[in-house]
Amino acid sequence: MLKEQPIETQDKQEQKPDKEQKEKYLPVGIDPGKKICGVVILHPDSGNDTVLSSFFMDNCSFEDADALIERAEKVANSLGIKPIFVIEATNILWRPLFSYLKRKGYQVHTVCALQTKSSRGTKMRKTKTDLIDAKHIARIYKQGESHPTKFPEGIRMDLRELVRLHSFLTDMKGRILNRVYGYLFQVFPEFVSFFDSDSFLGTMWTLLKEGLVHPDCLKKVRIDKLTSILRKASMGRFKREKAIMLKEKARNSFGISEGREGFSSCLKLLANTYEFVEKSIACLEEDEIKPIVDQIPNKLNTIKGLGIAQAYFLAESRKPEEYENVDDVLAWFGLDPRLSESAGKKKKNRHISKCGTKYGREGMFLSTDTVMIHNPPVMAKYRRLRKNGRTNIEAKTILAADLVKVCYAMQRDNVPFNPSLIH
Repeated sequence: MLKEQPIETQDKQEQKPDKEQKEKYLPVGIDPGKKICGVVILHPDSGNDTVLSSFFMDNCSFEDADALIERAEKVANSLGIKPIFVIEATNILWRPLFSYLKRKGYQVHTVCALQTKSSRGTKMRKTKTDLIDAKHIARIYKQGESHPTKFPEGIRMDLRELVRLHSFLTDMKGRILNRVYGYLFQVFPEFVSFFDSDSFLGTMWTLLKEGLVHPDCLKKVRIDKLTSILRKASMGRFKREKAIMLKEKARNSFGISEGREGFSSCLKLLANTYEFVEKSIACLEEDEIKPIVDQIPNKLNTIKGLGIAQAYFLAESRKPEEYENVDDVLAWFGLDPRLSESAGKKKKNRHISKCGTKYGREGMFLSTDTVMIHNPPVMAKYRRLRKNGRTNIEAKTILAADLVKVCYAMQRDNVPFNPSLIH
């Protein structure tokens, strides 16, 4: 239920709202929370921060959402204008209310939490409440810094959510692997270096699932059983000699002897979880993501090695006609350079803004390895960048930006990939 609340203003103004309006819309700032939202209706005139109404409302409530609309319409009608709702895009807490207001036909803008924090930091008094934040959110709109936002249309929304789940599972896969390495370093530090990189992972997961990684377990297992497991896991590469050497390593391991049961159980569970996540990712790519990508007209598959990043680009980018220019595209992906200039001096800065979609940015960055392998011009540019002093991450970031620009041009002009565009 809506609850009328006074708002503590940091710069109270006594003037009444002017009849002559300079703004087209009445800004309604909303700071969303899991249970409640702080709402402030701010005077639309530039330079006038009078709070016309402030209250709390329940999030995800038809009754309160309709009451919010009714109150905003009432204030807006008294001023002869229309309301515009401005919501802070906090995690996923803003999405249901945003969608409801859009379905009702209202203009809805968003601001990011960093914008609200920055606006709040300009005041002398360091106070933070939901209502104060809501006021700053409405003020950001008046300053022209909010963003007209909309969800992707049709299957692009489906693709975006699937791609973001893919990113989550891929990240989980990496975290599991790091956790396994952490346990192995403690109980059997010699294990990782014992196998060559080409066959290590498959052999490791097999031994983990069999509970044969802890030195105490390896010392007890029969040599013929261990030999059979190693031969099968390595597709015949590791034989009896390797099994004998592994048992010898286990007998002389530098690892800790305490907690054998706990470490063994943890490693076995992580191995099973990793296998499940890996299968889920493969299923997601083949059965869910690929069919949707095939429905979207594009020629991004002509970029050899782009792989799943094709879906990331299509899911996280807007339609080509919605960008003003190629710099706008880079900014959307957060791959635009961060500028720094003070007192007429430009600071040499190799960092990117990271202000756009992190999913699209990470997807394009991770694809650079395989794109380089399949496209000599891309590899040549990478080597030039490294030769000129760029680090591995800096060089791959530049290549990711190039790929975003090329993918944008391919979508805009409906043309296949031309490797000469990377130069």
